[in-house]
Amino acid sequence: MTGLWAASERQGTYVLSGQPVADGWDAQLWYSNDARLWQLAALPDQPHIDRIHAIAPTGNGFAALGLELNDTEFLTHALISTDGLAWKVAGSYPGVGSDLAEIDGRLLAFNNDNSKSDPVYSDDDGITWHVVSSPSGLVVADGLLALYETEDYLWALRSDDPTEDARIKTPIELWRTTDGLDWSEVVELPDSMAASKAEIASGPLGWVITARRATFTDYELSNEWSAWSSADGLVWRPAVSAPQYVDQILADDQGFIAIGRDPGKCCVLEESNVRQNIWTSADGRSWHQMSQQGWHGREIDYLTSVGTQLEGVGIDWKFWPSRDSVGWGVAWEANRSDLLP
Repeated sequence: MTGLWAASERQGTYVLSGQPVADGWDAQLWYSNDARLWQLAALPDQPHIDRIHAIAPTGNGFAALGLELNDTEFLTHALISTDGLAWKVAGSYPGVGSDLAEIDGRLLAFNNDNSKSDPVYSDDDGITWHVVSSPSGLVVADGLLALYETEDYLWALRSDDPTEDARIKTPIELWRTTDGLDWSEVVELPDSMAASKAEIASGPLGWVITARRATFTDYELSNEWSAWSSADGLVWRPAVSAPQYVDQILADDQGFIAIGRDPGKCCVLEESNVRQNIWTSADGRSWHQMSQQGWHGREIDYLTSVGTQLEGVGIDWKFWPSRDSVGWGVAWEANRSDLLP
């Protein structure tokens, strides 16, 4: 695969989406019942799916957003599956679907900011889609950074975008909803400034949020890293230290693990410069970076825990010249105790 775009888990079944070079750059879905051995899932022959940027667990199985690119418009197809193996198209809508969740039986899809399209929802398993018109829903969609689902709520982090204007320093906001349409603001994160990327997770030891503020000044990129912790998701405080380049946070009964790819010290991303970032924390307040030794040109794009084992799926870029979609989609395994904070 050239990269893993999205991942989801439901009751011990795992689904990943990615794009292998060997098969002509078409999107693919992969399935596993143990996060170790993976097999190709069956996508419909038509319509043609170029990208799958979002997967979500549902009450009936899984749903995903498949993007079809053509000369006239971007079309997002709602893909559904009961088992993660066999998929079909339920319905479609115009736009570039980038984020997906289910709350109270309702599918809610947010679209890429560049598409300038409103969020949409479906009450019939993705067959028909309607535009979200509630003022609070549109506020959340404008600057959405991350979605996170718990038993009772769907949570969202949003922020103004500071990338092209470092003067934008409005706080990061945390919102939640019970129906996907009407949202309420929970809190503005204390001592926060507008961010370009953020992640949120919760587990037995509490909640964490990480954020990256990336700004350009005179063509120079500047990064600032922040983190917050909470016991209940409602009251937050800044962390003592923060992990960097976070793409996913895993929370379990021993703490938190944050992973992401460090692009290296270069103005243009080169896969050979990539190093895996692994940070751990026992309480969400103090973070410690694990050694990057042995991770040059390697990355983990999805991390999960199965019992006492950590299972990671990603790419070893040294296999890139082979163009072998099997050979360079790589799985890693580790004992959870090896990554104790």
